[in-house]
Amino acid sequence: MFGSALTNPSQNFVDAFPNVNGYPIDAPGTVYDPAAPYANRDMRLRLWVAYNDSDIILGKPELYLTFAEAANEAWGVTGDPNGYGFTAQSVLDRVLLKHDVLNSDGSRNNNKYLNDVIGEDQAEFRKYVRNCRRLDLSFEGHYYYDLRRWVSDGTTASLNVNVYGMKIIKNANNTYLYERILLEKRDFKSPYQPIPYSELYNAPAIEQNAGW
Repeated sequence: MFGSALTNPSQNFVDAFPNVNGYPIDAPGTVYDPAAPYANRDMRLRLWVAYNDSDIILGKPELYLTFAEAANEAWGVTGDPNGYGFTAQSVLDRVLLKHDVLNSDGSRNNNKYLNDVIGEDQAEFRKYVRNCRRLDLSFEGHYYYDLRRWVSDGTTASLNVNVYGMKIIKNANNTYLYERILLEKRDFKSPYQPIPYSELYNAPAIEQNAGW
């Protein structure tokens, strides 16, 4: 921004934003149109990404997302054993409400994917809330560390994904052609951060993390 592009959104990041009905763009029931890739998308896309014909607006909800993620792991999607009066699902719904798009009749969209598809499925809610962290905490430095704390098998499979961009071609009739292009192939050797050499020197019994 303002000539200082320190962090840039990839096409992978843009593709992570669902549609206005909450459905991922590659899920059955989606309204996604590759010929108009920014139409009918989750309103959070406008918060973090400057795309063709868009403006940038601002917002943040880390506290809610942290609770939703932790509560789902502890008690499931709608569990409330301590009687707090709110659940992983209801708290995440508060975050989504801020960005919600209304139906044509003025009623709330009600995030059909979260309610109708995920429901009580703890594993699917986990995937969904992790994606919400990716979107709502954009460019704050969380995702780099989130990816690493989410590694459960000790491998780099979830880190070594191809990074894509979007090539936009303006046609003579003022329409646009969108072409997904490969920008970078990731090749992390370890899912862990290295332990500083100063710590290893002071405590010889500590072993360096795998891959470093």
